[in-house]
Amino acid sequence: MKINILENINKSCEKRLEIAFPPPITSYLPYSVITSIITAQENSLNWIYNNFIQIYHKGIGKVDYYPNSDFAYNDKIILNSNELTQNNYKLNIDNIIDDIKFWIDNNNYIVFYLIESYVPGMRFYQKADVVHSEFIFGYNDEKKCVYVMNFPCNGEKLAIIELDYESLKKSILYTIEYNKKRMKKKDITMKDYNKEFRIILLRYNDIFQVGYSHNINLDIIKKQIDDFLNSNNSSINNSYFTLYQEGKWGLDVYEQIYIDFLTQVKDNKKLDFRFMCMLYEHKCIMKDRMNILNDIYGIKPLYCEMDEIIRITECFKNLVLKYNITYDIKIINKFEGMFNELKKLEKEVYAKYLDNLNRH
Repeated sequence: MKINILENINKSCEKRLEIAFPPPITSYLPYSVITSIITAQENSLNWIYNNFIQIYHKGIGKVDYYPNSDFAYNDKIILNSNELTQNNYKLNIDNIIDDIKFWIDNNNYIVFYLIESYVPGMRFYQKADVVHSEFIFGYNDEKKCVYVMNFPCNGEKLAIIELDYESLKKSILYTIEYNKKRMKKKDITMKDYNKEFRIILLRYNDIFQVGYSHNINLDIIKKQIDDFLNSNNSSINNSYFTLYQEGKWGLDVYEQIYIDFLTQVKDNKKLDFRFMCMLYEHKCIMKDRMNILNDIYGIKPLYCEMDEIIRITECFKNLVLKYNITYDIKIINKFEGMFNELKKLEKEVYAKYLDNLNRH
């Protein structure tokens, strides 16, 4: 896995914390945030390889890795997280830029949850009142802007966006007023309905900063591959860091994604492209994982088989894009067979690889 680093900048008028860009995972922003921070440091890729094996489906339109991003934000081994709301932080809009600069000057990455219809340059700008995270990792006083990593309004790929101070302040004010109205209505259908605003500060753990090396954990990897193969609910035995999660797991997720796609077609909606981006990254990371385990332990990889799995998933991803442009129902008719083919091949390949791991 090749990692490109946006290096730290520390000038009198500009400060930018180091991140990996693009990050190893780009399908969902919370994982992009975490992996961009963690993989900017040496000896950190093993954290990626120990995780992002098991997946689960938690309701219509919700496919995720397990452990999920809430766990990642609270992985105290690497990152310390501090959540700020109206309960523990008095937000003064006149001082918020100074506070943001102070946090960054003290090596805190910032995740600010805002109504994105009011955030220029972002995906939902002037489109819909959607609460979305904005990842701030630097500022520039000459340009009077903060540096944000997010999905832009004019494309599907992550980008570095310069958000000017005044626009940021306006979006914060709008978010607070919007959330106050929701709180009065007790709109519990919205995440964090009881919070006027939400900020998460992420900072490297002091141990990690001085050269902590995250080791490969073969037992964790083997357990997750076994759970994926057998569609086991991984949250049953891991409730100490995440709550019990209902849903479909591992290989059973594919059938649920297909059902979701049929529902989206019936409702005349675009297919959720993130599903296939996530699955594509999931397969690429598995191949990288095999490569590193071969380098460290001499465990035989299955490169040719993984290349075929990646090829099928990439083809799937491209077909979803094509459908979202053409709405050609013939494309949908191919999906059930492709999902079955992918499931059958992965079951064979991962079972064989798990045998290789168990023989080590």
